[in-house]
Amino acid sequence: MFPYINAARLLAIRESVHETSTVLRLERLYALALYGWLETYQACFKRLMAYRQRAGVTNHPGYIRVTDLSREEKKELKHLISKGVELYRRTGTWLKRGTVW
Repeated sequence: MFPYINAARLLAIRESVHETSTVLRLERLYALALYGWLETYQACFKRLMAYRQRAGVTNHPGYIRVTDLSREEKKELKHLISKGVELYRRTGTWLKRGTVW
């Protein structure tokens, strides 16, 4: 979850978005014309949150037991994690384009 959270924080700082929730930060950023590309990542983060919430009911909060997941769920979870890494890298590239903080 940290790549999503950190990317949203960095972009929120850049755009002076004062939301504290990652979901709200991503929504507010997506509403800005420059960040239309965040739509996919918003959906992925929300799906990852659903996994986390479901896992918190039966396990330690926030801990997802991979052994309890089906093959399809494991595949989706891997995809969601890789999309978070992609978002973080894309955010770094976006910020390095000469943006002044």
